[in-house]
Amino acid sequence: MKLSRAFFRFWVREDRSEAVADVDEWRRWIRKYAILEAARRILNRHGLEGLTVDAVAREAGITKATVYAYFAGRDELLFETVRYVMKRFRYGWLRAVRRGRTTRQKLLRAFGYYLHHVEANRSVFEVLYRGLLFTTEASRSACKALIHGELNHYHGLLKELVAQGIAEGWLRSVPPDEAAFFVLHVLHGAVMRRIHGGVDLSVRDHARTLLSFCLRGLMRPSVRPAPGPRVSVQEGQR
Repeated sequence: MKLSRAFFRFWVREDRSEAVADVDEWRRWIRKYAILEAARRILNRHGLEGLTVDAVAREAGITKATVYAYFAGRDELLFETVRYVMKRFRYGWLRAVRRGRTTRQKLLRAFGYYLHHVEANRSVFEVLYRGLLFTTEASRSACKALIHGELNHYHGLLKELVAQGIAEGWLRSVPPDEAAFFVLHVLHGAVMRRIHGGVDLSVRDHARTLLSFCLRGLMRPSVRPAPGPRVSVQEGQR
């Protein structure tokens, strides 16, 4: 993944309430970014077994001492890598959804980006779903809190989209909160199937299938939205 200035600022702003004050601090954030990107690449190529401080230092083109200047050890590096990937996920998901013209397109993009990003970072999400891989109770607790916080963000976005569909009159008047949880469970199940069971469908076709499945239970029986222009899920993946 290339460094996006917009994402970089989003990431820094998420981790800090105030602005970065000087050039040296910006350099520290860029170095931290390089370390986390190197760890993400190693996880995706070689899995958890390949993630060592030596490997990360080689991948990032820095010394082990520099890695230890930012992270106390492997557990902290692993946790921060997972958190960093989740930040990238939320930023990309919001960006993909904003590009949709209609509520239905926004939902399709949300589904497509969700599937694409998890598949592209499969090893990272396997670590995320198996919090027991962390060696300390503090790391496991932090991982659970991270999952809970991120799911709240995704739930909030889906809740807004369902509420828009209801206001537009093509979704049934269901509690948006419950509907958003239903959609999240469908997406989570689809991701588990792609990771562990294998799916022949492309991300684009799988996203359309899941959207159709979810809307079958939420859409008003007598109302069908206009098809509108075809949406390329790939646009939301960039």
